Amino acid sequence: LPELVDTPVGTMLREVYATGQPREEQGLCVPVARTAHGVPEDRYFTFLFQPRHDERGQVNGVLVFAFEVTEQVLARQQVEVLNQALVVTNAELHESNTQLTRTNADLDTFIYTASHDLKAPITNIEGLLTALGRHLPEAARQAPPVPQLLQLMQGAVERFQRTIAQLTDLTRLQQAQQQPAESVDLAALIEAVRLDLAPVLAAAGARVTVAVA
Repeated sequence: LPELVDTPVGTMLREVYATGQPREEQGLCVPVARTAHGVPEDRYFTFLFQPRHDERGQVNGVLVFAFEVTEQVLARQQVEVLNQALVVTNAELHESNTQLTRTNADLDTFIYTASHDLKAPITNIEGLLTALGRHLPEAARQAPPVPQLLQLMQGAVERFQRTIAQLTDLTRLQQAQQQPAESVDLAALIEAVRLDLAPVLAAAGARVTVAVA
């Protein structure tokens, strides 16, 4: 194998021959010309260099035991690459989880603050509606479209109160591990949304069609 002369293998051969000390190398990369066209390819070997002595105790040769371990080394390198990729992925996942936890905490704080801050104004509006209903003369309360307007305003207040309550429920549900599925009256839910958007729908001349069995 003349291609090994100027490689670490040749250097170690000369060192063992000169010093008489055995040497072992694990998984050493060696360019070996195995193909017919003579182009060296990197292969991995475990070498054991053992000096040979003559009857006078002088080194007169070196015994080389070489075991090819290319498949094992390449497999180990692949595992190392996968492990490094896994470490990076785990770090990214940890960062994402940390950010998600922080975002959820901020969302919980926002929902709690928003629901708390909105309760007082909507309660005041409800009280004003009640006071308005008491102070309006009977004839004014019965004159169109006052009854309908009062009913719509009261309905808007009640829907707003439900929304605030649902914000609080949302925080509780997010903190719960498992929640049983619940049936939803979809038609009623859509109607509630339609009522909330009634002014916008009227201004746009839009019509909502609901087809729910």
